[in-house]
Order: sequence, then structure tokens, then C-alpha cells
Amino acid sequence: LTVYFGTNQNSISLTAAQRKDISDLIYYLDNVKAAKLGVSGHTDNVGNRAYNVNLSKERATFVQDYLSKNGRISMKKMNVNGFGPDKPIAPNTTNEGKAKNRRVEITLQ
Repeated sequence: LTVYFGTNQNSISLTAAQRKDISDLIYYLDNVKAAKLGVSGHTDNVGNRAYNVNLSKERATFVQDYLSKNGRISMKKMNVNGFGPDKPIAPNTTNEGKAKNRRVEITLQ
């Protein structure tokens, strides 16, 4: 599941499909006791690298908090990382590419 963020933002609005995906994750975590989630924050490459690494961690922590409060997922079941601009999925040469890189990825581990 991938959640996208606006420039310099660390809050989100989930779509109905994303809410359904989160519901499915919660169901899975409730039924597979050893399952965990990876919550990885990312940014585009605009600005200072240290700022971007911190922002990516804030975004991932925001999603972790959201999942904990709204999905009742234990914090112990989530591993949070902030990678800043280090793992782009699109070129940072266009606005569209930058938008794709401002994301948090939620994965089963």
C-alpha cells in the first residue's frame, strides 16, 4: 500500500480504496500473529537531504500513528524507517516524478 504526500506535508487523506486496503491489513495482522508491517517514508530530492530524511521519518511515523489509532494495530507490529530521497521510484526531474517519490510504503514483513 502506498500513500502519497504533498510537498512539505506530513498528513494525508485516504481514499476509499486505501481504507479498504488498510482494513484488509488489519484483518491479516489480527489473524497472523507473527506478521508485521514495514512503514517506510520517502521524499523527493528537493531541498536539504537532512531535512528530507527527517520529513520522511515524520511521514512514516504519522502513518504508524494513524494505523495504531484508527486501525488498532500495535506499535510493536510496525517497523518504521525514513529514507529521505535515497530510494526514488521515479525521476526527480519532473513534478510528476517528484510527486511519486513523496510517499510512505506500507508492506507486510
